[in-house]
Amino acid sequence: MHKKGLAETTSKKRSRRAGKVQRAVVGASLDDIRKKAAQKSEIRTAQREAALKELKERKAKASAAGAKGKATGKSKVKSAQPYQKVPKHMGGKGKRGGSQR
Repeated sequence: MHKKGLAETTSKKRSRRAGKVQRAVVGASLDDIRKKAAQKSEIRTAQREAALKELKERKAKASAAGAKGKATGKSKVKSAQPYQKVPKHMGGKGKRGGSQR
């Protein structure tokens, strides 16, 4: 179609962008995700701080109980480890063979 004046009549074809779709994740349903997104950040930070505070209190109780048990001499005997530690292969460049730069 090499004819004069044809290029002026046709307009550029418009591309359509795909719409964004939200999907549920393994740990949370779509409704939960939407609720969290709608929450204000102050509420989330307050919840996080409360959880951290509760965790610290639990740790303090556990350490106090552990110190108390050591003072009386009633310490638990460690049983054999249920698994054997596998060494990680973290060798440097010098341990590889061949010519490395």
